[in-house]
Amino acid sequence: MCTLAPQACFSPFPGGLFTPPAALPSRAGAKFAEASAFLAATGGLMLPGAASALPAAGKDAPALPGTRWLELGAYPGGITAALAAAGAQVLAVDLQARPAALAATPGIDWRAQDVESFATDEPLDGLVCDLNGPHGPAARTAARLARTLRPGAPFLHTLKLSRWIELESALAEVVPLLAASGLATAHVRHLCANRRELSLIGHKSEVVP
Repeated sequence: MCTLAPQACFSPFPGGLFTPPAALPSRAGAKFAEASAFLAATGGLMLPGAASALPAAGKDAPALPGTRWLELGAYPGGITAALAAAGAQVLAVDLQARPAALAATPGIDWRAQDVESFATDEPLDGLVCDLNGPHGPAARTAARLARTLRPGAPFLHTLKLSRWIELESALAEVVPLLAASGLATAHVRHLCANRRELSLIGHKSEVVP
């Protein structure tokens, strides 16, 4: 059985419940909004101005003009839409074609292809991995593509499980895989929008092991 220290279960939200600041096209968008707000509330900003996502802030989405983000497993576009709305340039990769709802949204470079065959040399300011399927291949893909992520850049990685009993072994496999590419996990959270999965939140290390 997996147990967590009380401080690891801390939530900055009343009753531990997070309400996204606006309607989002998918559950993934709510994950990203909560992860951003969590880091803002705990002093480790994922996004400039991310405190705007806190329920009491009453502000618009954080501003990200000029930043370049990579999103793996982008369909149906909830996180893509949130990033683009904040002014980021989004390199979105998924086997599915670009959603019709995002057809006219500027700032999105949608690549309809297998992530395992995808590669880029572009400098990146953030990484989101919400791939379906086994957790090992997803983590290896994220680790491979973290090479051009700038030091200090944030990442959000969804650890998906087929059974909760796999949790400890999955974390023991995935966290070191990410760390080997410089993706240092600072928080492991079960967000309100998570199902049988956890969100790993952190930043690219200044020095890659």
